[in-house]
Amino acid sequence: MVTSYVLADFSKEDEIWLDLLLKKMAEAFPQFLSESPEKFLNALHQKAA
Repeated sequence: MVTSYVLADFSKEDEIWLDLLLKKMAEAFPQFLSESPEKFLNALHQKAA
């Protein structure tokens, strides 16, 4: 059933990259608000590299 998959907890492996991604998004979010979505995405990708 789809709902059990969608509502399941993330695997430990997924939690690692998801936690990093969410932290990077939080750090870059002020650029999204003050500048543009494109600059936010650029900042996010630069932090990921």
